[in-house]
Amino acid sequence: MEIGGAYGYSAIWHGTCCAYHWWTRLTSLEIDPKLIEIAQQNVEEAGLVDMVEFVPGDARETLGTIKTPFDFVLLDCREWLYVEMLDMLAAKFMAGRYLSG
Repeated sequence: MEIGGAYGYSAIWHGTCCAYHWWTRLTSLEIDPKLIEIAQQNVEEAGLVDMVEFVPGDARETLGTIKTPFDFVLLDCREWLYVEMLDMLAAKFMAGRYLSG
């Protein structure tokens, strides 16, 4: 999970890691449609289209639509959103499923 995809630089690095672990994918949440377009192009040029999914919109709204559990988060959004995002992520974080029961 990546919150704040920007130009896709981190998505390429993490998508490359996903390529080595066929059961994993990166989901990147990004609010700016123009940045998603650029990131998708960069990910495509890197040959990682199957490893990275981009979800457009405000992560505070789109995070609730993600049903797939995740075990890693790159929180790369505006700093003033970190605490709010961490609270939202804690409820969905895969590791929390093991800790809670």
